[in-house]
Amino acid sequence: MTSESKSAPLFVSTPDDSYREDRIAQILASLSLQEKASFLAGQDDWHLRGIPRLKIPAIFVADCGHGVTLCGERSSPSTCFPTGIGMAATWNPALLEQAGRVIGRECKALGVSLLLGPKINLHRLPLNGRSFETFSEDPLLAGRSGAAIMRGIQAEGVGACLKAMAANNQQRDQQAVSSEVGPRALRELYLRAFEIAISEGHPCAIMTSYNKLNGEYAAENRWLIQQVIKDEWQFPGFIVSDWRSIFTDKVYSSGLDLEMPGPGKFFDTANTLRAIDEGQLGAADLDDKVTRILRAVLRFGRDEKAASQFATLLNSAENRSVALQVAEESIVLLQNKAKLLPLDRTGTRRIAVIGPNASAARLGGGGSASVSPFYSVSPLDGIRELAPDAEIIFAEGCSLVGSMIPVSGVFEHLEADGTWAPGLTADFFNPGNAGAKPDASWTVPEIDFSWGWASPGPGVSRFEYRVRFSGRLVPRCDGDYRFGLFGQEGLVQMRMADEHFGDEQVEGEEINFEQQYESRYVRAELALRAGQPVAIAVDYWKRAARAAVRFEWEEPGSPSPIDAAVELARNSDIAIICAGLSNLYEGGGRDRESIDLPPAQDELIRKVAAVNPKTIVVINSGGPVAMPWAGEVGAILESWYPGQEGGRALARILFGEVNPSGKLPDTVPYRLADHAAAANYPGDGQRVFYEEGVFVGYRHFDTAGVDPQFPFGFGLSYTTFAYADVTLSADSIRPQEEVVASVSLTNTGQRAGSEVVQLYIRDCQASVPRPDKELRNFQKVNLSTGETTVVRLAIKWRDLAFWDESTDNWLVEPGEFQVLIGGHSRDVRAVSLHVRAA
Repeated sequence: MTSESKSAPLFVSTPDDSYREDRIAQILASLSLQEKASFLAGQDDWHLRGIPRLKIPAIFVADCGHGVTLCGERSSPSTCFPTGIGMAATWNPALLEQAGRVIGRECKALGVSLLLGPKINLHRLPLNGRSFETFSEDPLLAGRSGAAIMRGIQAEGVGACLKAMAANNQQRDQQAVSSEVGPRALRELYLRAFEIAISEGHPCAIMTSYNKLNGEYAAENRWLIQQVIKDEWQFPGFIVSDWRSIFTDKVYSSGLDLEMPGPGKFFDTANTLRAIDEGQLGAADLDDKVTRILRAVLRFGRDEKAASQFATLLNSAENRSVALQVAEESIVLLQNKAKLLPLDRTGTRRIAVIGPNASAARLGGGGSASVSPFYSVSPLDGIRELAPDAEIIFAEGCSLVGSMIPVSGVFEHLEADGTWAPGLTADFFNPGNAGAKPDASWTVPEIDFSWGWASPGPGVSRFEYRVRFSGRLVPRCDGDYRFGLFGQEGLVQMRMADEHFGDEQVEGEEINFEQQYESRYVRAELALRAGQPVAIAVDYWKRAARAAVRFEWEEPGSPSPIDAAVELARNSDIAIICAGLSNLYEGGGRDRESIDLPPAQDELIRKVAAVNPKTIVVINSGGPVAMPWAGEVGAILESWYPGQEGGRALARILFGEVNPSGKLPDTVPYRLADHAAAANYPGDGQRVFYEEGVFVGYRHFDTAGVDPQFPFGFGLSYTTFAYADVTLSADSIRPQEEVVASVSLTNTGQRAGSEVVQLYIRDCQASVPRPDKELRNFQKVNLSTGETTVVRLAIKWRDLAFWDESTDNWLVEPGEFQVLIGGHSRDVRAVSLHVRAA
């Protein structure tokens, strides 16, 4: 048996490090004790402290990882990529590095020196509300994806902060719960993703998580921060707390370097000096903390006010092109009966586009990882753009909220010249605006928005803004109308025909803290006359975290929305249903309640499929959803939250302009209970036990023989690939050696396409329970029709190891292993590898 060293450094120095370290030493020697103490907390909510007398500026930080989210009073759009799980579905680190470079360039254009992302916590269970912004159930795929994005960001001169360490795998009770994780699972899964990301991506900072790890808050956990990250991994950057996640004096000895937000509660100047006086923080530790922060500040810090010189880097044609390519490669084709796809653009005359996610671009779950794009392309927009000669008709079928359909096609607003034009005027008022002049205004065709935590658009704050939609409604027929107005985490009111409905005072301060997070739904019934305009004003005031507003109706004599969609599908050549979730269902602070779609969506899909066998279902979600109707529909695509170009990317795949190449980063189960972790969620509010150990995701499904609906790594193409001649460069391996596996891959289909060749390892003689297989390498390969290539994938000694709890170290046991190569976890071919002792 051979143990691996725990202390191999993960940091690779850069050519200018020697100069920078000399400069840091000079700065450190010039600082007073008070100046050093003041450096351990931010200047404010979104700035790291500078040293004015040394002309070191306070640097601006921003949030996210699939774009740039400005926090605080400033707001700006930025390029919006697919969220983390969609990025991982590309299985293409080279492409993700390009995306990182776009994000880095736009950070520069916005004056941002440090991006708080990406977040790479594993998908222990699909319910986690932040799975959409993280990557995978597998640590290798998650680690490599995060590393690629960070390499791209930092190549543009902007720092990246990897988060959130560690075992932050649920939103429910996350600020109180302790993740109770055994040593093997922690090392092989939850820390391993970070270890890979750090060694391959070299972030300048790491953020701790809100939850406790084995009884101690992450920001106060000396074993995690000092022993593992700093000593064992020899990480040279700084460790920062998640916002307001420090609770006790243990933080002074934990190794944490920086408290955010500033001016701090524990690492404010006065308390830091007190901790030094009382011996809780030593002089050498203080110098080490300041040194680590200075490494990032000197390398990546820039004057926020000088951002204008980089303005052309924002929303460039190149940025938009990369966003489109990532979206295209993120979409996974899960089912394609009778080769229904790709569609024939010239032969398909009438297309029904149906569903609550068809006419809106779903950009992500709720929370701080919300990006406001310069524009977004919905599935309906993309399909109409690519098939202009087809008759394309939209029906929502069912909504994400309420039971009616959005009011549309009947609004008018008054133009400056006194004429009436289609749509409503949307006037936005930022917090503190007591005047009559709005901070931003534009025209909208309907009121059906889900902004989440993001700003609705240029000039609008992310926080507590108010919007008034005004104009008039021109009824199409006589009769009694039913209206509904939904507002998420905010106050709503509407005025129609001189009648008032909803909250009495939009700007009332009488509501308490808990009421701020309540969503409201207001109903009204009015008798209206055809062609007789009715003045209308709808107000929504965001009061808490997430924002959404929808104004819907039921016209007299109209059929139910589902029935109307079914009739449309019955009389169409193709029915495309855009279903799934949005930031109303998942996001920061909120886990999903189940993996089921809302019942109305399942009903809609089944009823449409019953009348049109050429039904295609497109899912938006931040993780796997149950698909009990899969056998009833022709094709299924998982498009995650595909970013601003998502609708265009989808259309290009539907019509064959692009060959789908996405692969699942997570196992899709038939039911939630099929996950081993489901029995150990959500805990008792104080602790959640990871009793499933290392058997998470496909590691459980494949070992326990549980059939998934779609396996890990799975994804179809419009072409086919053949694997042959799996060989190894040697049939045995000794400590610290490397063996190369080779496989011949041929495109046997009728069009060019990309395949992800995946390499798994199976330990046939392990002395401890190990998964049936574990992903250890992968490569995405593009081949022309009939082309053959030999794909070579390295197997390193560490790839054979497990964490040995008896020695508290990595261990490789001699014996027989299998190297498994294929297109997904259930489609592999094996070759034997003998592991020899030292």
